[in-house]
Amino acid sequence: MDFRSALNETINRFDLQAVEIARISGVSIHTISRFRNGHTKLNSEYLHRIIQALPATARIYLMALVTSDLGL
Repeated sequence: MDFRSALNETINRFDLQAVEIARISGVSIHTISRFRNGHTKLNSEYLHRIIQALPATARIYLMALVTSDLGL
């Protein structure tokens, strides 16, 4: 699964608020929203900051979704 879809799935599954992810990560809510809606790409620094802003269980879930296509 691509990162955009995995992030959306994770936010929905864990009932997370993008505003809170933005506050913790330091990535603007506007940037996160545009990424989630497919209007922009994120650089690796922003991706890292968003991942780190997630609760541990959500982070593990997200990474499982992203790597699921790899057949690991």
